[in-house]
Amino acid sequence: MKRLRSYELRVTSYEKEPLAVRHSSLVTLGSDELRVTSYEKEPLAVRHSSLVTRHSSLHRGGVTLTEVLMSVLLTGFGVITLATLFPISVQRTIQATHLTHATILRYNAEAQLDIFPTLLSHPDGATDVTTFARNTSTGDAFVYVLDPLGARVMTAAPNTFGGARDRFDGGVGLTTEAAARAFVTLGGSPGVVGRSDSFTQEKEFSGDATPTSFSTTSVTLPAEVDLANVPFGTTTSAPSRIVLFSNTGRGSQTRTISDISGQVITWNTPLPGTFQVEKVRILTPESRYTWMMTVRNLAGGSGSQVTVVVFANRAFAPEDELVRQASFVQGSNQLNVNWTGPTKPSYLAGGYVFDIENGYWYMVQQVTNETAASATLQLEQPAFANSASAVFMKNVVEAYPIGTK
Repeated sequence: MKRLRSYELRVTSYEKEPLAVRHSSLVTLGSDELRVTSYEKEPLAVRHSSLVTRHSSLHRGGVTLTEVLMSVLLTGFGVITLATLFPISVQRTIQATHLTHATILRYNAEAQLDIFPTLLSHPDGATDVTTFARNTSTGDAFVYVLDPLGARVMTAAPNTFGGARDRFDGGVGLTTEAAARAFVTLGGSPGVVGRSDSFTQEKEFSGDATPTSFSTTSVTLPAEVDLANVPFGTTTSAPSRIVLFSNTGRGSQTRTISDISGQVITWNTPLPGTFQVEKVRILTPESRYTWMMTVRNLAGGSGSQVTVVVFANRAFAPEDELVRQASFVQGSNQLNVNWTGPTKPSYLAGGYVFDIENGYWYMVQQVTNETAASATLQLEQPAFANSASAVFMKNVVEAYPIGTK
């Protein structure tokens, strides 16, 4: 800490010159000098006198350039550290959202197996269940994929998964893509395959394109508004929503669209009697999260080992189901993968790989020894069986083994 010394100096002017000087000396205070003088007799009458106070620092104030640079450096470290937390927090938020929706959809899919037991006993809708029993001659389980939405969307191979396993739609009458997406449980629970987890804005209009008429349960839109592709109802597709804004701009009402006839949109719950519609927005459902099941039917009707696989924005592309050459070794966590051509498998740490021969899913912990045509993967758990084929599907959120059903 700097020490400060204060001193006072009185400056005096006289009517005449003072008397003879007895003694005079020069005193130095820091960077200041003060001359002290004594006289033979008292000086003459004072014309003017003022007191000047000065403060002298034993050390000069301020900082050096080195101190400034060090302060900037430390501040920079702090700002950079905080900046790196933002993308991490965004990533963690996305992961938490994926896992939340995936867990909800996993329990929803498992409930369908209790409601529709034929999904496992005869997923093709046939009454003969012996086709799906364990192969007693080889001891291999009968492995197939229960994929209602994929059976409707993958038009090039609706009945085959990866060209190696049967793909079934469940045999419960899901003959269209819309029906598969809207496959619901009793009481209008979320769809079996596609859960309407979010909505996208489809149509919006105001001003000169205001509704031509409206009531408490319907609104009529202008002819230039195209409603041909807006899904509605609760049986054939996931219903859309209509948001109605009041003419005061201070309120809105949201309703589920129950019917669209021409330019007339209808809903069931009436609006308040005093509500005047000025602006309308139509929101269509978007099924980001979907599931499929892989099933291993066991011998003698002893049950089926089921895994629910949940996707976020599933690609539904043929290359997503390509079978790759791989070497699963029973009891080993290491998986060697080989491929030909420029398209490498969609493997990554934290992703999943499907043993298409035995019907097991494994999480990839680490990717090592990667070359232009091969890679070595470290699996989260040892392989349950030997296999030479693997499928790497994109956008898998989680693979949930739900045990034997």
